[in-house]
Amino acid sequence: MKCDWRNEVRVECFTRADLVPPTMFGEAAWDALLALYADEHNELTLDGLSGLVGVPAPSLQKSLVGLERQRLVRGELDHDSGKIRAVLTPGGQHLL
Repeated sequence: MKCDWRNEVRVECFTRADLVPPTMFGEAAWDALLALYADEHNELTLDGLSGLVGVPAPSLQKSLVGLERQRLVRGELDHDSGKIRAVLTPGGQHLL
């Protein structure tokens, strides 16, 4: 059986804007959400998250404040290191 790929196969591509309103948050915030979603054991420090997202820590903190206001992330104290980590809330997990 031969497949006519041009006429028989339909591929749908989605962008972030198709799934989430563009005004909801910027690219750094979206990247932070994705990184936190992939961090199953909540091991990312804010410095590590900043490196993954590719923005300076002050810019990341501004994005995290916006995500926290939308109840998509929360700050959590790591008792071993004394550092704050960003963690997805159930709402943030549901969004992704």
